[in-house]
Amino acid sequence: EPGTRRSEGMLLAAIGTALAALGRPEPAALAYDEALVIDEEVGNRYAAAAALASRAELSRAEGRPEAGRADLERALDVFGEFGEA
Repeated sequence: EPGTRRSEGMLLAAIGTALAALGRPEPAALAYDEALVIDEEVGNRYAAAAALASRAELSRAEGRPEAGRADLERALDVFGEFGEA
């Protein structure tokens, strides 16, 4: 169901955030990746942008700011559509 799938994407993003806070960047990145796929699949552009921003922050925290640059730029474009950039 679309609503269930949408919730799954949001849950995966929350799991990614929890894993990142626990210092587990690899599984956090995988959770963000899965969340992004689902968010895009169900058309939840705002949540997809949030997942991209979280993935970019994870790259920055790991000392790889350039790795997250494209993700952050994509996220900012979407947030701008919602009047939040």
